[in-house]
Amino acid sequence: MIHMCREGTSFNEVKLEKLKVVARKVLSGQLLNDINIKQFEDSFIDGLVYELSSYVMAEETNCISRSFTYPKNWWQMFKKQYLPQWLLNKFPIQLKKKTLTVRCLATYPKLPQVFKDQRAVFRYRYQDISRDY
Repeated sequence: MIHMCREGTSFNEVKLEKLKVVARKVLSGQLLNDINIKQFEDSFIDGLVYELSSYVMAEETNCISRSFTYPKNWWQMFKKQYLPQWLLNKFPIQLKKKTLTVRCLATYPKLPQVFKDQRAVFRYRYQDISRDY
């Protein structure tokens, strides 16, 4: 339905209805043993945030490290891009070196958390069943 206001301005009328909205996440029973629930308001998204956290047993399998260098500041980057080589030989580019390390973990979410410490040794027997007997 369209209504007319002063001097040719119009607006539309619509009928709205209230709908129920549900967000659901199923958690494993093992995660419920040591669960922490936080609730806070986030003004950036204008909403309420629920944070559920728990622990899972994990084993560090390997770490991947990569090193890279980059110009120290904007002036060093400018020199790298625009100065000729003979001038760079006289005034070398100053670089920074960073190393990024990523930890790779194997997680065991179905292993019951019977350990009270953060670190524990778990012994198990492994049999390779892929071989032909």
